[in-house]
Formats: sequence, structure tokens, C-alpha cells
Amino acid sequence: MIKSIQHIILIVLIIAVTPAIILSQYTLDNTGGKIDNAGTIKVKRGITKALPDTLGGRIEFLQPGINGQQSVPNIVYHQLVISNTSLKLISDERKDGSVVRPIIVLDSLIVSDSADFTNRWIGLNSEEVEARSAVRNTAKYSSTKDLVLNADDKAQDLIGDGSFSRIRIQNRFGVDVRGGGFRVEEKLTLKEGELRNDQDNNFTVKDSARVVRHTAASLAYNPNYENSISIEYYGPGDMTTGPEIPQNDKVLNNLYVDVEDELWLNRNVQVEDTLYINSIVNAYNDTLTLNTEKNPIYGANQYSQIDGSFRRPKLAVGDTILFNSPYNWAFIPNDFSKFELSTIVNTVRARNFHTYPLSDEKVKRSYEIAGFDKDGKEVKSGFNMQYGFTWKYMPNQVFDESNDLEYSEMVFQRWMKDRWMDIESDTKPQLDFGSNWAHGFVEKLDEFGSFSIGKPSGIYDQFVFNAFVFLEGPYIKGVRGVMTHELWSRNLLQFADIAAYPLNLDTAMRPDFLTQIPDSVVDMVVLEFRKERNATADFVKTVFVRKDGRLVDNLGEPMKIKRSEGIMPQGGIYYVGIRHRNHAAIITDIAIKISDSTRDSVYYLTDPDLVEGGKASLRLVHIDDSGDQVYALKGGFLAEDEEGLNNQLNFLNFYTRDLEHQKAFSGFTRIGYINYDFNLSGIINTKDFNVTWNNRRK
Repeated sequence: MIKSIQHIILIVLIIAVTPAIILSQYTLDNTGGKIDNAGTIKVKRGITKALPDTLGGRIEFLQPGINGQQSVPNIVYHQLVISNTSLKLISDERKDGSVVRPIIVLDSLIVSDSADFTNRWIGLNSEEVEARSAVRNTAKYSSTKDLVLNADDKAQDLIGDGSFSRIRIQNRFGVDVRGGGFRVEEKLTLKEGELRNDQDNNFTVKDSARVVRHTAASLAYNPNYENSISIEYYGPGDMTTGPEIPQNDKVLNNLYVDVEDELWLNRNVQVEDTLYINSIVNAYNDTLTLNTEKNPIYGANQYSQIDGSFRRPKLAVGDTILFNSPYNWAFIPNDFSKFELSTIVNTVRARNFHTYPLSDEKVKRSYEIAGFDKDGKEVKSGFNMQYGFTWKYMPNQVFDESNDLEYSEMVFQRWMKDRWMDIESDTKPQLDFGSNWAHGFVEKLDEFGSFSIGKPSGIYDQFVFNAFVFLEGPYIKGVRGVMTHELWSRNLLQFADIAAYPLNLDTAMRPDFLTQIPDSVVDMVVLEFRKERNATADFVKTVFVRKDGRLVDNLGEPMKIKRSEGIMPQGGIYYVGIRHRNHAAIITDIAIKISDSTRDSVYYLTDPDLVEGGKASLRLVHIDDSGDQVYALKGGFLAEDEEGLNNQLNFLNFYTRDLEHQKAFSGFTRIGYINYDFNLSGIINTKDFNVTWNNRRK
């Protein structure tokens, strides 16, 4: 070791005292040798070659001369010092003739005394410089590749007032700026960890430089921005903007957003030139401004959009003005149509209903559009433009906004005092199957305000529900699908007790419900509609049962369910329960869809295949010659005491109790609308007793 060190010192001394010798003779050549360095090696001039892959101690490259250059081998150093005025070229020597290695500095990297540590030389194609500890730069690092601070076991210090062409922070423990004053000439990349700067320990980003931030990295404090810059966001997951956003609105020239999920703005952001979006920009609480007539560029990501407020203060006339997503735009044909408009703020709330009434029957996306003149005064009308609206049509997926509504039927609607007003269009909305954007446009938008997308007003105020129910007592044996209607014939239905079970469950029943009873009605039943089987009813509805089993309204028409009665605006899927005053309550085993698309569907609610419990919950009342069977609600089940009421309310009808058929017998020959009239003949007789007797314990 002693001989090797002495030999190196001798070469360095020769270089120092014989400046007239040509450069090829000033060589530190370790070919075939070995260097174990625990001290300092100073290379004052000339070429250094064949160093080991890793060199310990401290090595200094010190050649002076503004017109000279000195090669810095691309190996692993313990400490590396780059100093004096000649160019210090980052070597691109290939290991084993194939791989260009980076320079790696394990302990400290020092660039000082007017040095230019660079790879910018004709034909030079070196790799990055990786610093695993402190970096002190009071001179210049100028390279087409990053200087990377990437220790994996501790934080690092970044010291000095020098300049970096490109620098990358990639340390999960972070990097601390000490003293500050350095400059970033071209690109600052925040890849991992926090770059910890503050007001007293700060740095400057030069004009036209780029700040690139990934989701795993952050910046502690606003840097000093010299003039215009570009900011880029990348990486998996969500990200929130930070101090990298300039305080001065005129500084951010270009903004590129390409994170995997959402970029959340933590303050208002203004872009002066290019806005590229390939993900979701969340501007719910802040405003994104594009201060140019250029349109934003939306990337291939089908979810690319601005979710929130987007401000366009420079409006092109006779050209498309693009807003919050690829199909959301305005077109102002001429200056006359523009009127006094100078700025439009387009606010979109993705996957959110409006706060106005009936908004939950619309597409799940809301619009607020506002306009302003050159003085900032609001412009509400007087202009005329085309406007393109859009929403995500992805049924049964997370980002779906369709609300189960058919995209081709939608219209753009404006809230007017107390109602939604349709803005008519001659064209129907289209669907881009590649991106799942449904989109349409209106030819004339001449007022701003609150807007949504929905069905034309009044089309779906109600849904037809074609359903049939049979009751055991009045069912006529031997005749398929027909019941007696004695209560209607005897004019007894009007005396029904609406305060008794089950009519009392329908709190929305009109007082005049029994004043208009259609022809040939057997009785009334109450229907329960539940989104969840074991939850309370979402809504209930009382209807008449016609002699053929069809459930009808007071006009004798197939029953209809109105929005005001509680059904979801676009319809829905419900478990349907059926309650009658003296028959067993049942509920469907599966949820039934009720919507405009099912208006022609027919449901036999006493079909064992549809009823929870199947045949055991029903009574067989008819068998055709072909073997087809008809089932009905079991008669003889009352809710006159706590036990009976609980069983009915919970659809637990195990059997008819002795109490019920005994009371039926004791009420023999009574006439009227009576609970023990199980066959609904208008009079209690032995036939009613037989219904209860035959259903005992069944």
C-alpha cells in the first residue's frame, strides 16, 4: 500500500512541476494495479484511467484553465471534490465494454471554485451522478442527466449557492437545504421524500425550468421563481398540490397532470400557456384558470377531467372553447353573440346531484355556469352560444353517473326559481363507447345559472306496475283466475276502517280514497316496497284488487307508482310485500325491478317461485286439466292482538290460530265489512269458518 501511494504522489508531483509535457504524458494510469486509498488523492492535471470500481478516501480533480478539460471516471467514490476552472467531464466509459455506469458518491460530493461538472461535450453520453450523502455546490453542475440525491438510510444535506442543470430528490428520509442560494437551471425532480427548504434556506428556479413532482415526494416551502416555469405531476394514487405552485399567477406557464387517480388543488392555480390533463384534477374548493385562448389538452385516460371550477378569461370567437372534459365546450359564433362576456367560469361537480329539488332524478353530475365582463361584473344574459354537456355513462361501475337513465333521452336543464326547465335540442345525446362519455349539446344557451341533465320534464312522473294477487277466500273454485266481488256488489267497501291494519300503514292515503271505487273490486291490499329485505319499507301504497287479480287504481287502470309516493326518480329494485286484513302477509323472495323499461312486464305476486317460502307461504286454489296450478294468499290470518300483528308485520304466518276460527264461528250471520269474513262475501257464515279451520296449523 505504501509503495502504491508513493507512486501516485510522484506522478502528481511530476504533473505539477513540468507543465510543458504534452497531455498524454500527464496520466494517472492504474492499469493492472491496485489503489487502496485512506487519505487524499489530488489529480491536478491530465487524464485518469483504469481506477478501481470503488475508490476509498478522498479524491480531488483540480485541473485549472478555462480552456481545458479533465475527465472524471464513472466509478464509486467515497468523497469526491470537483474544483477549479477547467471543464470536469463526467466519463461515459463502459464497464466490460457494454454498460455505462453512473458516478456514485457515498460520503460527500463537493463542487467548488468555478468548476463546471458536466457531460456537455461532443460525443459524450454519460449517466447520472448519484450522491448518497451531503452535496455542497458553490460552482456548477451542468448535465443532460440528473444529479440524484438518493441515500436509502438517512436524510441528506444540500448546501451551497451553485447551480444545477438537473437535480432529483429521491430519498424517503428527505433532503435538507442548508444555507440555500442554489439555482435550478432546467429541471427539479421531486421523486421521493421531502425537499425541506424554508424562507432562510431556499433556492431559485430559473426562467423556463421544469418542476416535476411525483406522488411520493413533496416540497416544504415556496421556492423563488425567476419568471415562467412548468410544473408536472406523475405517479400512482392521489396527490395534493403544494408549495411548488407559484404565488405569482403569471409564473406558471405550463401544467402537466398525469397522476394515476386525482390531483387535488390546495389553492387557486393559473396556467398561462399549456394545460395537459391525463387524470382527474379536483378543483372543488379552488379554481383552475387557463389564461389563454388555447384549449386544455385531455390525454388518453378516459377519466381525464376537471372536477370543480374551471375559469377561462380569454374567450375565442368562432372557435371551440373547451371546458372541464373532452365533450364539455362552448362555441360563440361572433362578437355580437359574445356580447359583454370576457370570462366564463364553468363549475362541474362530477358524481354529485344538484342541491335543488328533484335533482336526484337527474344524471349524477351538476353544472354551474357564470360569466363576467372585462371589469369583473357578472353577465347573466344577453349573449348567445352553443354549449356541449357530458357525463360518464358506465352502468354498474364506480364512476357511472347515468343514474340508470337512458343516455339518448337526456336533455340539458336549467333551474328556474322553482322548477327545472328543459333547454331543447334538435339532436339526441351520443355515446363515445371508447371513453364512456355520453354527450350532447344545445344550440342556444343565452342565460347562465344552475344546470343539470335529465329526462324531459313530466315524462316519468310515474311508473306502471302490472301485478296480480289472488285471495283464497273469494277465489272461485273451478274457474281459473277469477274471484267473487261481493263486497263491491253490496257497497260495503266504502265502510273499510282505514285506521285498522293494514290500511293504517299507508300514512299517505288520501282522505277521499274510498269515495271512488272501481268496478268489480274484491277488496284492498297494501303493498310494501323495500330496498332491503329486512329494512323498513321505503314506501307503501294501497291499491284495489280486481276480480281477475289485477292490482288497479281508483280508475280501474293498472296501478301506477308516482315519484311523490316515494319511488326512486328513475325507478328501482324492491322487495314487494303484500298485506290484506284477514289473509297471510307475504313478501317476494327476490327484489323486483320497477322502471320505465318494465312497464310491459307482468308480475304474479302469488306465484310460489316469486314468494319467500314458496308454496308453504301460499294456498293452492286451482289446478287446470293440464296440471297448471294457481296459488293465493292464505285466508284466516288476523292481526287483532299483539301476536297476530307481530306475525303479520314480520311475514311470519306459521298457521291460523284456534282463536281466529272460533271467533269466525261466533260471529255467524253478521253482515258488513268484517275482518272474520274470510271469503269476502259480506256476511260471516260457515264458509268463513271452513277457511280458518282448513288452514289451521298450515
